Order: sequence, then C-alpha cells, then structure tokens
Amino acid sequence: MTEKKTLPQEGVCYRFIPAKEERKLEAGLLRKMYFEIKLIRDFEARLLELKDLGLVHGPCHSSIGQEGGAVGSIMALDKADIIASTHRGHHHFLAKAFTACLGFYDPIKAVPAGIQDILKTTLAEIMGLAQGYCRGRGGSMHLGNLDFGCLGTNAIVAGGVPIVTGVAWA
Repeated sequence: MTEKKTLPQEGVCYRFIPAKEERKLEAGLLRKMYFEIKLIRDFEARLLELKDLGLVHGPCHSSIGQEGGAVGSIMALDKADIIASTHRGHHHFLAKAFTACLGFYDPIKAVPAGIQDILKTTLAEIMGLAQGYCRGRGGSMHLGNLDFGCLGTNAIVAGGVPIVTGVAWA
C-alpha cells in the first residue's frame, strides 16, 4: 500500500515578489502589432492553401502560432540590426521587413502602401518566381534580403547561429 508522508522542511524558503512594473504601450503601437500579427497569420494561411493546391515548389514550413513572438521581438530592433532565422522563418522575415521598410504607422489611420509590395515579393520568392527577393531561387528555406537586415532562413537546425556569429565578429 502507498504511504503518504509529510517531509520536514530543511532550510529557509523564500518567495520572490517582483516590484510592480507597469508598461503602457500607446494604442497606435498596439494596433500596429496586432495588425502585423494578423497579417502574417493570414499570409501563412493563404500560403498553405497554395501549397495544398500544388502551386508551391519545394518545402513550405508554416510559422502559424508564432507570429506574436516575431512581431514583438523584432519591433525592438533597428533597420541596421541583422537577423537570421530557422526553416520556419516567414514570420521573422515579414516582421523584419515591416519594421525596417515601414517604421511606425497606425493602421487605423492609414496602412502603408509598401505592405502589399512586401507581401507580393515575399510570396513570389516562396513560390519560386522571378519577382521574388532572390529571383525565386531562395524559396521558403532561404528567404532573405540584406536591404532590411534579414540574412535569411535556414534549413539546418540552428544553422543561423554560426552565420550571425560571423556577422557579429565582422
């Protein structure tokens, strides 16, 4: 029969309670973040539809569910900051493109015209079309553009680590 036994406490236990930290983001920035998260999610959903129709040549790994992390972390970067990503990197790529090319905007006031160009060129690259950032040669697995600081996605697990380490040393 299993026995339940109370163990004596050894030592002193502490509970750490952080000082109250209040962060208030302005409404326009929150709207921009939500807009970009939703836009990336919709982009990925449409991309998977095209893949199911057999129109995407090569692999296509979705990043659905990871958009918030990409948008939130990349908003802290400058245009000159360099990123590399994994084989599921569409969300990093798009978030970096939006931040680098468009800067701050409030989508309730006006959506920048450049968003559509970024989405079309990214889709063309993933689809293997000449209108893509790398003329369709990079596809989903090697999606990159140095103009806005994205060295590219990488099909190798942790393959971006040596690449960005080299950039940091350079």
